[in-house]
Amino acid sequence: MNMLLYFADVMLCTVGGLILCGLLSALFQKLFVRLVGGAFGRKAIKASAIIGTPIHEAGHAFMCLLFGHKINKIQLYQPSPSGSLGYVSHSYNKKNLWQNIGNFFIGLGPIFSGLLVITAILFICFTDAVNDFFESAFALVKSEDTVWSILKEVFALLRHMITEAGNLFVKIVGFLLMSAIVLPVN
Repeated sequence: MNMLLYFADVMLCTVGGLILCGLLSALFQKLFVRLVGGAFGRKAIKASAIIGTPIHEAGHAFMCLLFGHKINKIQLYQPSPSGSLGYVSHSYNKKNLWQNIGNFFIGLGPIFSGLLVITAILFICFTDAVNDFFESAFALVKSEDTVWSILKEVFALLRHMITEAGNLFVKIVGFLLMSAIVLPVN
């Protein structure tokens, strides 16, 4: 039974976290469009792609380089009539196991680049809240506390980000930049 609970915890922390982030991102997009106003909200989200798309494509490109793929052409931001906002065209040796494995990670590249940039924004714009969060989260991990305790810390981080003292302009810019990175464009 303990092994089953451990497996559930691991799955929740990994796959569950990714699924939750995707669902929250879609929910925030719908909420944003509703709050800001239908057509204008959609236009604002598409405008935010000027920031998010280059970070997304850079994630693909970095993984291409890491796994030895040749980048044939890269467009960090170039909207097209087909709906594409950017792309990384790459080629690789199909007989090379490392490069074949790389295809999986190239697909995940935007997750890593997005998380890296969001982490930097958090440290720059919400320093005290992030430091408190990491201190609490590491203490919970060392104590082998449950995933639910760590999830409570995430919500405490969000509350602290909003309520901490600091430059309001910097906080608003931080939230806008993070939104531009995580909101899906469709």
